[in-house]
Amino acid sequence: MTSVFAPDPEGQESDAPGLRLAVPLQRLQDHEAARTLKSRRRARRERREVVAVVAWDVSTFALVLLSLRLGLVATLAGTAVALTAMARRHAYDRRSWRLQHLERCWSESIAGALAGLLTAVLVAGGFGAGPLWVAAAAVVAPTLWTAGRLAMRQGRRDRAIVLGGGMMARRLAEMARVLPGAAFEVVGYLDDAPMPGGRAVPRWLGTHADLPVVLGTGDIDRVIVAFSLQGDGARMRLLRDCDAHGVDIDVVPRLFDLVGPEPMVFRCGGTAMLSVRGRREQVVAPALKRALDIAGASLLLVLLSPVLLAAAVATRLEGGGPVLFRQQRIGRGNAPFSVLKLRTMSAAQAPSPAVDARGAVGLAPATEVADRRDGGFVTAVKDEGSMRVTRVGALLRKTSIDELPQLWNVVRGDMSLVGPRPLRDFEVATLKGWELRRQEVRPGMTGLWQVSGRSDVRWRDRLQLDYAYVRHWTLGLDLRILLSTLPAAMRGDGAR
Repeated sequence: MTSVFAPDPEGQESDAPGLRLAVPLQRLQDHEAARTLKSRRRARRERREVVAVVAWDVSTFALVLLSLRLGLVATLAGTAVALTAMARRHAYDRRSWRLQHLERCWSESIAGALAGLLTAVLVAGGFGAGPLWVAAAAVVAPTLWTAGRLAMRQGRRDRAIVLGGGMMARRLAEMARVLPGAAFEVVGYLDDAPMPGGRAVPRWLGTHADLPVVLGTGDIDRVIVAFSLQGDGARMRLLRDCDAHGVDIDVVPRLFDLVGPEPMVFRCGGTAMLSVRGRREQVVAPALKRALDIAGASLLLVLLSPVLLAAAVATRLEGGGPVLFRQQRIGRGNAPFSVLKLRTMSAAQAPSPAVDARGAVGLAPATEVADRRDGGFVTAVKDEGSMRVTRVGALLRKTSIDELPQLWNVVRGDMSLVGPRPLRDFEVATLKGWELRRQEVRPGMTGLWQVSGRSDVRWRDRLQLDYAYVRHWTLGLDLRILLSTLPAAMRGDGAR
């Protein structure tokens, strides 16, 4: 690990004992000027993005209103009210222009569009082109606005540093690396000492006391407060200085697994508290999810039938043998079922003895079961099987077309469109405690870990994502996962 600080070879005293700055002295003297310049550049960039989004909102909504033949005065009044309503709901906060905040973007856009359309109709004294066209505009305008916000921030990541080391710094760095569309990239961390080297260890930038210098000399957009042994008082003094650099501050809650992806914030006096909604028995939402599964899977089977037919023909022509591959998986309530896939491996070559013989945990030694707890055995089996993948099969796997027959599993009720991926019996046998919560719901064709890097996500993180999905499930979460699935499949993120 290298730091922006290096040991003083002459042992001279400095503000940080035994350390000296590894950057030119003149750069430190110009620290305040560099900080001011970078803050101004960041502010100008942010203003340009907000101005571009405002211009997009004005132009699209004005065109929508003009197409309704409501008149110029009604168009101007409706546009002004729509933008004012969205501004009051913080629709121009750049931090929410991410796919992770799709629900928020959509709700803000809906509220603004309805306020603007109502104002325009009242000013015009009628529906212009007709009430049906006005109703259609209430959907078109928010769709255009949301798309504009997502496009503005697509592909642009904030540069973040983590205040604190250990497991959380590693996890944040790795998830930011493999998660498509992540809001930030971790450029390093600050802690009292560097962590041991290994996978996904970000760069050590120095100690906590070096935060002002790192912010002044690096193009940093946000500071993520993770876990550290340093006292809260000392950290608060450092974080208050962040205001002078114009950086955002994110705080990782101690009980991050329980809090979930979208906690509610309550205030008691000047103290903010994160509230986690208690689990209650639901009837309507699960029934609606099942109805959407049946309707969606049936429609997709019809629409994608040409793709399935072409893939089946290519699979048969390349090596003969059966087109479909069946494998036993464990579903909701630990009930076994046969999952369907297009065959991607050679039919002529016999299955690996490792895969056949080690399928039952009872046949495996204790060391092997322990290896499975870390996901090492699962990865080894996948790597061994990948050596027998055909050329057509490799393409099917990369694009996830081999998973399309599972739409029939969804129709049958074995699976859902969204949920934790179904595990094999030897994988389920390693689950303990909270990890078993994933078995309470139907497994899905796609889920949080599929849109978070698939095979690039470690086994432990995958189980935590499954728990977060089950504990904090909503129909809105399913919608966000479905919208993220197609881009992830087209890019082939983590495909193996």
